[in-house]
Amino acid sequence: YLVIGGLSPIALRGVIPQLLETEGTTKVVIYDNLNNGHKSFAPVLSTDKRVSVVVGSTFNEKLLQKTLTDNEITHVIDFASLSSPRETSPIAIARTAVVGFTHVLDAVRHYGKSPRFVLVSRELTPSRSLSESVPPLPNSMIAANSMAVESMLHSYVVSYRLPLMIARLSEGVIVHGLSRGLNAVFDGVQVEDEKALSLISLADASRGILAVLNKGEKHQIYNIGGEIAVMLKDLKECYAKIKEGSCCTVPSIPSVFPIDKAQIELGWTPVDKDPCAVLKSELAVISTPRTTIIRCFRKVLVYGFDQPTGVKVIKVLKSMNIVFALGSSKPGEDSMDKVKEEIFGVAPSHIIFVGDLHSDPAYFDQDPKPAKLKENVGKNLHAPWILAAICERIRCTFGYIQTFKEQDVDETSEGVVKSFTNRLLEQFSSDYQCRFVVPESAMDERNVVQIVVNILTKNENAPLAAAKPEEGKTCNLS
Repeated sequence: YLVIGGLSPIALRGVIPQLLETEGTTKVVIYDNLNNGHKSFAPVLSTDKRVSVVVGSTFNEKLLQKTLTDNEITHVIDFASLSSPRETSPIAIARTAVVGFTHVLDAVRHYGKSPRFVLVSRELTPSRSLSESVPPLPNSMIAANSMAVESMLHSYVVSYRLPLMIARLSEGVIVHGLSRGLNAVFDGVQVEDEKALSLISLADASRGILAVLNKGEKHQIYNIGGEIAVMLKDLKECYAKIKEGSCCTVPSIPSVFPIDKAQIELGWTPVDKDPCAVLKSELAVISTPRTTIIRCFRKVLVYGFDQPTGVKVIKVLKSMNIVFALGSSKPGEDSMDKVKEEIFGVAPSHIIFVGDLHSDPAYFDQDPKPAKLKENVGKNLHAPWILAAICERIRCTFGYIQTFKEQDVDETSEGVVKSFTNRLLEQFSSDYQCRFVVPESAMDERNVVQIVVNILTKNENAPLAAAKPEEGKTCNLS
């Protein structure tokens, strides 16, 4: 089994444990871009050797193909559309959703073995009845993107006859971290009082998704939800009483999210009928202190590790117990295919390129000048640009560290080339790029730690151990 977006709460706590309990399961591969964080407390990741994790974006089609082929995948579950996008621009969000999913479908198509594939989509219009045959309304950016993704799946079914299905999940899955409405309930913040959710337990939702995977018909949509609906206002009041140790009952109404098709065709039906009991169980999970990190998924690929700053970066990574690999290819000299092959093979979460000043300031100004010019441009401009371009395409965080002497910036060939390199790198999106231009005199241990921390925590909602650089701009440390 391949579970894309497999570090999400619904996958780690619901679907994957049920997969491991299924007879005949020999391997579960989690493919995730760490959008939900770089570490996990889920015991399943350490207690079962059948589970492995590959860090990568849905844009990294070659890594997806490699993962499918190497593990001989027969079933795929895609949770990626349930995650919140990193981007803020509507265009960027749409590109990530639709283009990313297209890369997933193309990887499955080129794999050639037609694995059964389930896209886990979401209930888009909780306020009105929506059967599987009724198209959702594009009344929000999330809804519009989900419609586009479902349409793309349909086109691949028609064009390539692939066994692809959709499990449209209710917004009322009782698990923290999935539904914005239920998150508001769990976190005790203001909720939309008039909104009703079709409540379903995590266990029932997971069974429904697996029923679609194993029994669903090609290009069919199946609603996976509960048989009752509860107003968010009532749910919040009940949850508050449960936290206080009191008993409660929740007034319910018939669900407006029809699940008849899944019940009839798949033989699936929700069994957890008491929402209060499920809420109490979820409260116990949320309230349990998470003190032991089971797995940390960061993996850093370092280029320029043999330079003075590179040596310091490696020392910092070791002190932080971060898994790292040393780049053996030579960007700027080797072909781009060779560099890509290394990146796809390592599958890093971050790439760091170190561009220290040459020990001889006049090295690139010596004869033979054509050869020195080629080396200068290849090492100091072409190499970081290639890595930045690859990282931008596959949605991998890229950290560029450049050192300089203030008096030599515009007085040597190396300084001029690096100056233009920094300008060229500014064209790349700040979402996956982090640049540091630092005087040699400032590259002490404290600043190196600060730089590494900022690269590793890029795009994460985690507390920083050092100040974060301004988005999209060069961070000049002095």
